[in-house]
Amino acid sequence: MLYNTTLAYMHLGGHNNALLEIYHIFNTFKSLTKHDIFELNILKVNCLRYKKYYNEALSINKSMLASLDKDDKENSISVISNILDIYTVLNDIKLVKLYTDKLIYTKIKK
Repeated sequence: MLYNTTLAYMHLGGHNNALLEIYHIFNTFKSLTKHDIFELNILKVNCLRYKKYYNEALSINKSMLASLDKDDKENSISVISNILDIYTVLNDIKLVKLYTDKLIYTKIKK
């Protein structure tokens, strides 16, 4: 239920409220699965990105990317795409190229 509330706030542009819900979920539910934590962090990163807190969003994304298993291609692609989105907004061509290469490598690596 709280996750759905967070999604609703997110889609309605209530990023501050969504961040509060995410914080509440992390502090209330101590038995969150790895998947739950990943999904909540993706929501958190998206809220931060929309609030233009790019450095914090990048930090969380990079931490998530480093913690993923090498075989977890789907989530790696999701995180790298979020990183690319932020660097595109920041117009950092060098890092856009770097993470585009990582995205391509992630997709074709078997």
